[in-house]
Amino acid sequence: MTYLEMVNEVLVRMREDGITSVNDPDNDPQQKIVCKFVNDARSFVDKSHTWNCQRKIWAVDLAFDVAGYPIPDSTESAAIYTVRWAGTNKCLREVNERWLSRQKKQVGTPHYYATSFTQNNEMAVRFWPVPGSEYAGGSPDVSEYAVGDYTESEYNGYSVGEQSILMEGYKSSAPLKDDDDLIRLPIDPVMYYALAYASRERGEIGGQGSTELFQLANQYLSDAIAWDVNNSDMEYVWRQV
Repeated sequence: MTYLEMVNEVLVRMREDGITSVNDPDNDPQQKIVCKFVNDARSFVDKSHTWNCQRKIWAVDLAFDVAGYPIPDSTESAAIYTVRWAGTNKCLREVNERWLSRQKKQVGTPHYYATSFTQNNEMAVRFWPVPGSEYAGGSPDVSEYAVGDYTESEYNGYSVGEQSILMEGYKSSAPLKDDDDLIRLPIDPVMYYALAYASRERGEIGGQGSTELFQLANQYLSDAIAWDVNNSDMEYVWRQV
Protein backbone atom coordinates (compact mmCIF):
# COMPACT_ATOMS: atom_id res chain seq x y z
CA MET A 1 0.00 0.00 0.00
CA THR A 2 1.26 3.48 -0.82
CA TYR A 3 1.48 6.47 1.49
CA LEU A 4 -1.45 8.18 -0.26
CA GLU A 5 -3.61 5.05 -0.13
CA MET A 6 -2.95 4.61 3.59
CA VAL A 7 -3.82 8.23 4.35
CA ASN A 8 -7.11 7.87 2.49
CA GLU A 9 -7.90 4.58 4.28
CA VAL A 10 -7.52 6.40 7.60
CA LEU A 11 -9.54 9.41 6.43
CA VAL A 12 -12.49 7.31 5.24
CA ARG A 13 -12.64 5.62 8.66
CA MET A 14 -12.73 9.08 10.20
CA ARG A 15 -15.61 10.01 7.84
CA GLU A 16 -13.44 12.67 6.25
CA ASP A 17 -12.92 13.49 2.58
CA GLY A 18 -10.01 11.80 0.84
CA ILE A 19 -7.11 13.65 -0.74
CA THR A 20 -5.38 13.48 -4.13
CA SER A 21 -1.87 14.15 -2.83
CA VAL A 22 -0.20 14.11 0.57
CA ASN A 23 1.77 17.20 -0.45
CA ASP A 24 -1.20 19.26 -1.67
CA PRO A 25 -1.03 22.66 0.10
CA ASP A 26 -4.82 22.90 -0.11
CA ASN A 27 -5.38 19.91 2.17
CA ASP A 28 -7.30 20.97 5.26
CA PRO A 29 -5.68 20.80 8.74
CA GLN A 30 -7.33 17.44 9.57
CA GLN A 31 -6.03 15.87 6.37
CA LYS A 32 -2.53 17.25 6.94
CA ILE A 33 -2.34 15.92 10.48
CA VAL A 34 -3.50 12.48 9.34
CA CYS A 35 -0.50 12.44 6.96
CA LYS A 36 1.69 13.07 9.99
CA PHE A 37 -0.07 10.39 12.04
CA VAL A 38 0.45 7.79 9.30
CA ASN A 39 4.19 8.51 9.37
CA ASP A 40 4.20 8.37 13.18
CA ALA A 41 2.38 5.03 13.10
CA ARG A 42 4.73 3.65 10.44
CA SER A 43 7.74 4.67 12.55
CA PHE A 44 6.30 3.03 15.68
CA VAL A 45 5.53 -0.25 13.91
CA ASP A 46 8.89 -0.15 12.12
CA LYS A 47 10.81 0.03 15.40
CA SER A 48 8.67 -2.55 17.21
CA HIS A 49 10.31 -5.56 15.60
CA THR A 50 13.10 -6.62 13.22
CA TRP A 51 10.77 -7.39 10.32
CA ASN A 52 11.87 -9.84 7.63
CA CYS A 53 10.95 -7.23 5.01
CA GLN A 54 13.69 -5.00 6.46
CA ARG A 55 16.51 -7.45 5.75
CA LYS A 56 19.31 -5.94 3.69
CA ILE A 57 22.61 -6.94 2.14
CA TRP A 58 25.40 -4.40 1.87
CA ALA A 59 28.33 -4.99 -0.50
CA VAL A 60 31.42 -3.15 0.76
CA ASP A 61 34.15 -2.19 -1.69
CA LEU A 62 37.32 -1.82 0.36
CA ALA A 63 39.93 0.83 -0.33
CA PHE A 64 43.54 1.13 0.76
CA ASP A 65 44.01 2.67 4.22
CA VAL A 66 40.26 3.33 4.72
CA ALA A 67 39.02 1.74 7.95
CA GLY A 68 35.45 3.10 8.30
CA TYR A 69 32.53 2.58 5.90
CA PRO A 70 29.19 4.34 6.59
CA ILE A 71 25.93 2.56 5.73
CA PRO A 72 23.86 4.81 3.41
CA ASP A 73 20.84 6.53 4.98
CA SER A 74 21.14 4.52 8.18
CA THR A 75 21.13 7.33 10.81
CA GLU A 76 21.85 4.70 13.47
CA SER A 77 18.77 2.66 12.45
CA ALA A 78 20.58 -0.40 11.07
CA ALA A 79 21.60 -3.67 12.73
CA ILE A 80 24.16 -6.10 11.29
CA TYR A 81 24.25 -9.79 12.15
CA THR A 82 26.73 -11.25 9.61
CA VAL A 83 29.87 -9.89 7.95
CA ARG A 84 31.67 -12.19 5.50
CA TRP A 85 33.95 -12.24 2.49
CA ALA A 86 32.08 -12.47 -0.83
CA GLY A 87 34.62 -14.85 -2.34
CA THR A 88 35.00 -17.40 0.45
CA ASN A 89 31.97 -16.77 2.72
CA LYS A 90 34.42 -16.72 5.63
CA CYS A 91 32.98 -14.59 8.43
CA LEU A 92 34.83 -11.73 10.08
CA ARG A 93 34.86 -11.65 13.86
CA GLU A 94 32.87 -8.95 15.63
CA VAL A 95 34.64 -6.98 18.36
CA ASN A 96 33.61 -3.99 20.43
CA GLU A 97 34.88 -0.45 19.98
CA ARG A 98 36.88 -0.50 23.21
CA TRP A 99 38.92 -3.47 21.98
CA LEU A 100 39.39 -1.89 18.58
CA SER A 101 40.49 1.46 20.00
CA ARG A 102 43.32 -0.26 21.88
CA GLN A 103 44.80 -1.81 18.76
CA LYS A 104 47.74 -0.18 17.02
CA LYS A 105 47.20 0.61 13.39
CA GLN A 106 47.94 -2.41 11.25
CA VAL A 107 47.57 -2.62 7.48
CA GLY A 108 46.57 -5.86 5.78
CA THR A 109 43.54 -8.08 5.26
CA PRO A 110 40.66 -7.29 7.65
CA HIS A 111 39.69 -10.02 10.11
CA TYR A 112 37.67 -8.01 12.66
CA TYR A 113 34.91 -5.44 12.55
CA ALA A 114 32.96 -3.17 14.91
CA THR A 115 29.69 -1.31 14.35
CA SER A 116 29.67 0.89 17.43
CA PHE A 117 30.36 4.30 15.93
CA THR A 118 28.85 6.79 13.50
CA GLN A 119 30.32 8.71 10.61
CA ASN A 120 28.59 11.78 9.16
CA ASN A 121 25.52 10.93 11.26
CA GLU A 122 25.29 7.46 9.72
CA MET A 123 26.03 4.12 11.29
CA ALA A 124 29.44 2.94 10.15
CA VAL A 125 31.46 -0.26 10.18
CA ARG A 126 35.15 -0.19 11.05
CA PHE A 127 37.52 -2.95 9.94
CA TRP A 128 40.82 -4.07 11.43
CA PRO A 129 43.46 -4.52 10.20
CA VAL A 130 42.96 -1.53 7.91
CA PRO A 131 42.72 -2.64 4.24
CA GLY A 132 46.20 -2.88 2.78
CA SER A 133 47.94 -2.22 -0.54
CA GLU A 134 46.07 -5.04 -2.33
CA TYR A 135 43.07 -2.69 -2.25
CA ALA A 136 44.97 0.25 -3.70
CA GLY A 137 43.12 1.95 -6.52
CA GLY A 138 39.76 0.93 -5.12
CA SER A 139 37.08 3.40 -4.16
CA PRO A 140 35.42 3.04 -0.74
CA ASP A 141 31.76 2.31 -1.33
CA VAL A 142 28.79 0.55 0.30
CA SER A 143 25.96 -0.64 -1.97
CA GLU A 144 22.62 -1.67 -0.48
CA TYR A 145 20.27 -4.38 -1.74
CA ALA A 146 17.03 -5.92 -0.58
CA VAL A 147 17.72 -9.59 0.16
CA GLY A 148 15.22 -10.79 -2.42
CA ASP A 149 16.80 -8.67 -5.17
CA TYR A 150 20.40 -9.72 -4.60
CA THR A 151 22.46 -12.51 -6.18
CA GLU A 152 25.99 -13.44 -5.25
CA SER A 153 27.47 -12.72 -8.67
CA GLU A 154 25.68 -9.72 -10.07
CA TYR A 155 22.84 -7.32 -9.39
CA ASN A 156 21.63 -4.91 -12.09
CA GLY A 157 25.01 -5.02 -13.78
CA TYR A 158 26.97 -4.52 -10.57
CA SER A 159 29.63 -7.18 -10.16
CA VAL A 160 30.49 -8.27 -6.64
CA GLY A 161 34.23 -8.92 -6.45
CA GLU A 162 35.70 -11.75 -4.43
CA GLN A 163 37.53 -9.17 -2.31
CA SER A 164 34.31 -7.38 -1.43
CA ILE A 165 32.80 -7.80 2.02
CA LEU A 166 29.11 -8.66 2.36
CA MET A 167 27.18 -7.49 5.40
CA GLU A 168 23.71 -8.80 6.24
CA GLY A 169 21.27 -7.21 8.64
CA TYR A 170 18.22 -5.02 9.08
CA LYS A 171 17.58 -1.37 8.32
CA SER A 172 14.56 0.72 9.23
CA SER A 173 12.69 2.31 6.35
CA ALA A 174 12.90 6.05 5.71
CA PRO A 175 9.99 8.38 6.55
CA LEU A 176 7.25 8.54 3.94
CA LYS A 177 7.32 11.67 1.77
CA ASP A 178 5.67 11.14 -1.61
CA ASP A 179 2.30 9.75 -2.69
CA ASP A 180 3.78 6.58 -4.20
CA ASP A 181 6.13 5.71 -1.33
CA LEU A 182 5.39 2.10 -0.42
CA ILE A 183 4.61 0.95 3.10
CA ARG A 184 6.32 -2.44 3.26
CA LEU A 185 5.29 -3.10 6.84
CA PRO A 186 2.09 -4.91 7.92
CA ILE A 187 -0.83 -2.68 6.96
CA ASP A 188 -3.32 -3.17 9.80
CA PRO A 189 -1.04 -2.08 12.69
CA VAL A 190 0.01 1.06 10.80
CA MET A 191 -3.59 1.93 9.92
CA TYR A 192 -5.00 1.43 13.41
CA TYR A 193 -2.18 3.22 15.22
CA ALA A 194 -2.75 6.19 12.88
CA LEU A 195 -6.48 6.00 13.66
CA ALA A 196 -5.76 5.83 17.39
CA TYR A 197 -3.50 8.90 17.19
CA ALA A 198 -6.23 10.77 15.29
CA SER A 199 -8.88 9.71 17.79
CA ARG A 200 -6.74 10.85 20.71
CA GLU A 201 -6.29 14.22 19.01
CA ARG A 202 -9.95 14.96 18.21
CA GLY A 203 -12.07 12.52 20.20
CA GLU A 204 -14.23 9.56 19.26
CA ILE A 205 -14.02 8.09 15.72
CA GLY A 206 -16.87 6.01 14.36
CA GLY A 207 -18.09 5.19 17.85
CA GLN A 208 -14.64 4.08 19.00
CA GLY A 209 -12.53 5.92 21.54
CA SER A 210 -8.76 6.12 21.42
CA THR A 211 -8.36 3.48 24.17
CA GLU A 212 -10.28 0.89 22.15
CA LEU A 213 -8.40 1.80 18.97
CA PHE A 214 -5.03 1.47 20.72
CA GLN A 215 -6.10 -1.97 21.98
CA LEU A 216 -7.00 -3.00 18.43
CA ALA A 217 -3.72 -1.61 17.09
CA ASN A 218 -1.76 -3.48 19.78
CA GLN A 219 -3.52 -6.72 18.88
CA TYR A 220 -2.88 -6.23 15.17
CA LEU A 221 0.79 -5.52 15.91
CA SER A 222 1.11 -8.57 18.15
CA ASP A 223 -0.46 -10.79 15.48
CA ALA A 224 1.78 -9.35 12.74
CA ILE A 225 4.93 -9.96 14.80
CA ALA A 226 3.83 -13.53 15.50
CA TRP A 227 3.31 -14.22 11.79
CA ASP A 228 6.65 -12.61 10.92
CA VAL A 229 8.52 -14.63 13.56
CA ASN A 230 6.86 -17.78 12.26
CA ASN A 231 8.73 -17.29 8.97
CA SER A 232 12.12 -17.22 10.71
CA ASP A 233 11.40 -18.98 13.99
CA MET A 234 14.81 -20.67 14.28
CA GLU A 235 16.41 -17.24 14.74
CA TYR A 236 14.42 -16.86 17.96
CA VAL A 237 15.46 -20.17 19.53
CA TRP A 238 18.00 -19.60 22.26
CA ARG A 239 20.37 -22.39 23.27
CA GLN A 240 22.73 -22.64 26.19
CA VAL A 241 26.40 -22.42 25.19
